[in-house]
Amino acid sequence: MVAVAARPWVAVVGAGLSGPDISSWSRLCEALAKELEGQAAFSDNNPTRFAPVISKIENPNLGYWEKFGILKEAIPVAYRNIIRQEFGKSDSNAVPAPYSALWALPLRGILSLNLDAFARRAARMAGDDGEIKIFEGHKAGKLQRMLGTHHRFLYQLHGHFDDEESWVFTQGELKELYSSPGYLGFLRTVFTQFHVVFVGVSADDIAIGGPLEELAKAGIQGPEHFWITDRTDEEAVRWADAAMVERVIYTRGKHEQVLDMLRALGKAKPDEPSATPVAREYAKYRDHIESPDMLARLQTDQIRERLNGYAKFLLTRSDLDSYNDFLHEYDELIDRSWYIPPKPIDYKIFDYTITDYSAKGAFGSVYRAVDPTGHEIALKLLKREIRGDAASIHAFRRGVKAMKILESRKVAGMVAYRDASEIPTFVTMDWVEGPNLQAAKEAHLVEDWQAILDVFIKATAIINEAHRLPEKVLHRDIRPANIMLRDAWSSRDVFEVVVLDFDLATYSGAKTESVIAEGSALGYLAPEQFKSDTGSRSALVDSFGLGMTLYYLAGRQEPNPYFQRDGNFKYLVRRATRVPEAPFYRATARRVERLIVNSTHEAQRDRWSVDLILAEAKRIQEANSVRSTPLDGDLAAEEIAARSPLISDGYAWDYTRDAATYSVASGPTVRIQGAANSFDVSLKIEWADDGTLSRKGVEKYLPDRLANAGMLLSKAGWRDVKKRSVQRQATLHASLRVEPDTDYTEIGGAVGAALEALTFS
Repeated sequence: MVAVAARPWVAVVGAGLSGPDISSWSRLCEALAKELEGQAAFSDNNPTRFAPVISKIENPNLGYWEKFGILKEAIPVAYRNIIRQEFGKSDSNAVPAPYSALWALPLRGILSLNLDAFARRAARMAGDDGEIKIFEGHKAGKLQRMLGTHHRFLYQLHGHFDDEESWVFTQGELKELYSSPGYLGFLRTVFTQFHVVFVGVSADDIAIGGPLEELAKAGIQGPEHFWITDRTDEEAVRWADAAMVERVIYTRGKHEQVLDMLRALGKAKPDEPSATPVAREYAKYRDHIESPDMLARLQTDQIRERLNGYAKFLLTRSDLDSYNDFLHEYDELIDRSWYIPPKPIDYKIFDYTITDYSAKGAFGSVYRAVDPTGHEIALKLLKREIRGDAASIHAFRRGVKAMKILESRKVAGMVAYRDASEIPTFVTMDWVEGPNLQAAKEAHLVEDWQAILDVFIKATAIINEAHRLPEKVLHRDIRPANIMLRDAWSSRDVFEVVVLDFDLATYSGAKTESVIAEGSALGYLAPEQFKSDTGSRSALVDSFGLGMTLYYLAGRQEPNPYFQRDGNFKYLVRRATRVPEAPFYRATARRVERLIVNSTHEAQRDRWSVDLILAEAKRIQEANSVRSTPLDGDLAAEEIAARSPLISDGYAWDYTRDAATYSVASGPTVRIQGAANSFDVSLKIEWADDGTLSRKGVEKYLPDRLANAGMLLSKAGWRDVKKRSVQRQATLHASLRVEPDTDYTEIGGAVGAALEALTFS
C-alpha cells in the first residue's frame, strides 16, 4: 500500500519510539512523585500539607493525566524543571534510527505525542528541514489549511519541551486542546483522508486515539490505519477494534524489528494484481460442448454462444487447467469467433447489433451498437492477434476487473460497464455522446484557463476517487483520448467529464500501447512503464499522465516519449502555459507550469501525488473564481510578483519559503513571502553596492531613494514599512494583510516602483 501511493500517509509516533534514554510517562511521573516526596521530607513549613497530595498520587485508579495535574499544582517549579531537563536530553542524545527511517518514507507528515526534539532533528538530518513545517498543539487549525499543499509537516500534539505553554500533560490541558478550534477537525481530516501508521504508541494515548474511536462510533469509515506494536493483550485488542486500526505485530520486546519494518517499507514494490479469465456474464451456462469438428459446422454466432457457455462452466468451477486445455483444443474455432464482415452495419455479436464503425486503435476497434433494449453501447473488440500475447490478455482481464470494481462502487465520472468476454475478447460500456479531450481541444471547446482547469479538475477527481477505493484502482493510461466530454457537442457550457479504460494498458517495453483505446501516445506514459522490471503499479504513474495531459490542454502540443528528459522541457512547458489568455489570477500560468513539472519528474518518488495535484489545481481555480474571501498568503505573494511589471517575467518560486524571489546583477533583490496557513504577506528588498558605483553618489542619493521607495509602498497599502541603510547597503521591510478587495495591481506595481527607485545606473 505504501508503494502504490494511492493515498497520502501520516505517521503517529509515541514515547516508545524515543528509546530508553527518554522517560516514558510512567517513569516521568515516578520522578516527579519522588521529587514531591523529597520536598515533603525536607519541608520545614508544615510538611503534612504534602500528605494528601502524595496519597492521591499513590491511588492506582488515577490516570496519568490526573496525576500530572496534581503534581503540576503541588511542585510547579520542580515540575517545569524536571520535564525540561528530561526531554532536553533529546537535544544532544543520538537520534533513534526509526525517526530517520520514517522521514525516508513518502510520508506527508508526522504527528508526534512526544515533547522531545528527535523528530525535528531527524528532519534536519534528512535534509528536508526547510520543507517541513512544524506546529504544536493549539495550532492545528493553521496546519489543517496546509494539508492540501505539497509541504510535509511535523505536528507535536503535546508541545515541545522548550515551550512550556505548549505542553499537554494534564487533564485540563488535554481538555483545552480538545476544545481548541481546528484540533479535532484536523484529526478528523487526517483519519478520514490519510492512511495512518501508529509507531511507539500505546493504547493509553487517548489524545490521538479518542477522536479515532469517536469516528468509528459515528460510522465514519476512513482508509486503512495500522498500529505497529508488540502488544497482544486484551486492552490492546480492544482499542484496535474500537478504533478500527489493524495491528501489525512484531515479536514481544524485539523493538529492533520496528526499524526493520520501516526500512522494508521504504524499499517496497507493489505486485501486479492478479486477474482471472473473463467469462461473459450473459452467456448461457453449458456443462458440455460438441467436438471441434461438430462445432465447425455451425454458424459463427452459434459457435460464439457455445464456446462462451462452456467457458463460463469451466470458470465458474475455477478449473483453470481445463479452461486452458479448452482454449488449446478449440483454438481454430475461437479464432473464428472474431469474424466481423467488412461492412459490419447491422451485424450481430451476441445480442449486440452494430450500427456504426467508430474508430480503430493499435490493438482493436470500437463499434457503436445497440443492445436488445435499444440502449446504445460502445463495443470495443481487440484484434485476434492479441490472444497470443499473454501480457495483453492479462491487461484486458485486469481492466475488466477494474471496471467492475468502479461500477460496483458507483464512482462518478465512470462510463457504465456492461459486458465482457474473451471469446472473442471484447468489452461493452455505455456509449458516450461527445468528443474526447483531444477532439474537444482541436475544436476549441477547451481554450481558456477556466475551461482547462474545470475539465482537468473533474478528470483528476475521478482518478483520485478510484485511487481511494479499498481496491485502489489505478488507470495507468491517462491521456486526452481516454477522457471524454459527454454532450459537449450539443451543450458547450454544460457537459460531463468521463474517464475511459481504467487499467487496460499493457506494458511490454518500448512497444507499450493501450490495449483497446484509439491509438497510443507514448508521451503520456511514465518512464517506468517502458520497463518490465520496475513498478508501474503506482498511483504516481497516473500523476505523470495527468501532468502531460495538462501540458496538452494548455498548449495543444502532444508530448513526445521521454519528453521530460528534453533539455528544453521546462522552457517548453512555460511556453505552453502562456498560450491561454491571462485570467483574473495572473499567477495562474506560473503555478500551472510548476504543477506540470512537479507531476512529471523522471524519478517516480519525486512526483506530486494525485491528491496534491488535485488540491493545487483547485486552489488555482478558486483563486480565479472566488472573490469573497482573501487569497491564502502564498497565493497572494505570487500574485503580487506576477502583477509587478518589473519582476513578473523573472521571479523564481521558492517552495521552502513559499516566496517569490527576484534578483539581477547590480540591482536590488526581492523576496515576497506568504504561507498557506495565513493571510499575511511580507516583503523584503535588499540593495548593496557591488563596487561599480561612485561611493559619493551612493552615499548622497541612497537615503532619499530609500525614503522614496518606502513612501511608494506605504501609499499603495503596504504596512509597517521599515527602512535601514548602513554604509552602501539598504534594506526595506514591509507587510500586508490580504483582504478580499486587495488591489494586487497597485500593490505589485508599488513593488516595481520601489525597485526602480533603488536601481542605480
